Amino acid sequence: MTYVIWPTVVEEMVTGMTTEDKRGWGAHILSGTTMGISSSILYARDLMYGLTTGHDPGAGLVSSAMHDVANVARDIRKGREALNKQHAGKTIEDALTLFGEATGKMPKTIARGAHFGVDYMTGQQKPKTPVEWMRGLSHGQAVRRKR
Repeated sequence: MTYVIWPTVVEEMVTGMTTEDKRGWGAHILSGTTMGISSSILYARDLMYGLTTGHDPGAGLVSSAMHDVANVARDIRKGREALNKQHAGKTIEDALTLFGEATGKMPKTIARGAHFGVDYMTGQQKPKTPVEWMRGLSHGQAVRRKR
């Protein structure tokens, strides 16, 4: 009652979570349960909010790590599609980044290089100059993004 039902009722009264989105009742119950249980744990509420609503989680200085956890969760939700030709490089980059943050044994630059390597092998990226090769290996994209 204290950790699941009452916080879910209050959340519904304050934000109207069942009226503002198109999720089914099962998703609302699961969301309310995870949010209610996680609300008393530091940073867990922010992470669970991001995972259950599809938004990027944020909690001060920890936001970057939480964002990387959310990226891996999104990749897992894609199922087999996460490792198809279009998404495999990004999925591997996200997994290696999270592994690096958890263990301290993999800099993000290596994860970006792996993303570039997979995309090169699948034909997604076709660098032509040494500058594009270096940019791809260090940033994950051979061609600079246009802003």
